[in-house]
Amino acid sequence: MKIKTTFLTAVLLALSFPVLGAEPPAVNSPAAQAVQAFYQFHFHHDIGFGEKSLKAREKWIDAGLYDLLTKELKKPQTPDEVPDIDGDPFTGSQEYPNAIRVTKATESGDTADVAVVFEWPKGGNPPRPATIQLRKDAKSGSWKIADIVLAGGYDLAKDLKQNLSKK
Repeated sequence: MKIKTTFLTAVLLALSFPVLGAEPPAVNSPAAQAVQAFYQFHFHHDIGFGEKSLKAREKWIDAGLYDLLTKELKKPQTPDEVPDIDGDPFTGSQEYPNAIRVTKATESGDTADVAVVFEWPKGGNPPRPATIQLRKDAKSGSWKIADIVLAGGYDLAKDLKQNLSKK
């Protein structure tokens, strides 16, 4: 009987400690929730980069980034050339991921960085880490996406500014 009690006590104690590798509490922050809400919408609606799909995402995007994306869409394109944005600007990919996993969120004043991993169906691209940079909107107080930076050099805002400065 004493062995059973000791075993049961050990199991209950083990279950009371946080699970190794569990998501940190910061993942439930308002900035992380804004990122999750954006990508939940993004993955379940028209993911193509166009005026209508961009307008549908406006409430989640910082005014500065939204302006850059709008200017990119309005930029004259030559029909025989690949556009500067070829694919999904919000995941930096031509092959669309089907999920996002938030791994960490750090809020400081009116800015936040949310670390995520984009994931593809099994057999697709390997998981790709990214940082979603947010800015708190002064009027609404809500978090808005200001930039998307992927491991490997993709920086949406920086790339848009460079594309728009091309002649």
